[in-house]
Amino acid sequence: MSITLALYNAVSSLQVNQIGLSTTSQNVSNANTEGYSRKVLAVENRIVDGRGIAVDVSSIFRVVDRFLVGEMRRQLSEYSSLGFDLGGGYRTIDRGDPRFLQEGGQGAFRFWAQRRVGQSSTFGTFYSASRSLIVDPSTTIQTLSGGFGFLPEGRNVSLRLSGGASYYLAENGISSITPVADATFAAGLTRTTQLSAMYRRQFSQSLGFGSTLLIDYASVSLSQEFGSKVDLTLLGGGTFGSDPLIEGSRYDAVQAGGTLTYRVVESFRIGTSFFVLKTEQTNFGVPSETKRNLASVFVTYTATWR
Repeated sequence: MSITLALYNAVSSLQVNQIGLSTTSQNVSNANTEGYSRKVLAVENRIVDGRGIAVDVSSIFRVVDRFLVGEMRRQLSEYSSLGFDLGGGYRTIDRGDPRFLQEGGQGAFRFWAQRRVGQSSTFGTFYSASRSLIVDPSTTIQTLSGGFGFLPEGRNVSLRLSGGASYYLAENGISSITPVADATFAAGLTRTTQLSAMYRRQFSQSLGFGSTLLIDYASVSLSQEFGSKVDLTLLGGGTFGSDPLIEGSRYDAVQAGGTLTYRVVESFRIGTSFFVLKTEQTNFGVPSETKRNLASVFVTYTATWR
């Protein structure tokens, strides 16, 4: 080998080593960067007439450890969240006769704690309380429930099942504890549009203390995001109830309304809502109709950590 080829071989080796040092430096500096996979240098000899005359970098590729990537995804997908919303509004009850028109305030509070486990499961508990000043006697409704949610990885759908109990208390001392169970299915139609459907079964209701009213409630809602700040949700639903111990007793209702929410920051929102509820009730064969309107404002705060 001539002195020229020897020097050329040495220079090419130094250049390859320089690229290798630069690659190693990048690996070290990004060792704690989430989602980064290390780079590896592939080297090959340059052969001419059966003799090696130089060293070249054939490729620089990334080495992905599937176990570490899976563990990182699992850790990033797990999180806990706490939140609450507080609201107040004005409610009217119209029974078709101006002499019996009722108006008054209503307040509501809701608290929840949720934990996401793995990449597809969530567990949570929810507590809510509302107080109506419009009905005499004034009533307070408290509900405590827990649930399980399933969100398949890579699919924009979710299913949530929950169960709990509601406690109704009137100022005259009448109270009732009733079990509640519901299921909610949601699917993303587009990146900013979501369709949800909910079904709930509840035994008894605040309208009938001490009764065994069996309530089935179903609703469908459509949510649309406008930019990164505004969300609009439209909801429609129906309620069908009966008292298995009293023949001819029915409680049927239809509900429609909407909610407009503004995201002040990622964890804090303010909003307003308006709902109309029309009921047809039959007690011991005697029918009656009622129309309820509820307009409210609310604030929501959520704290999330991993």
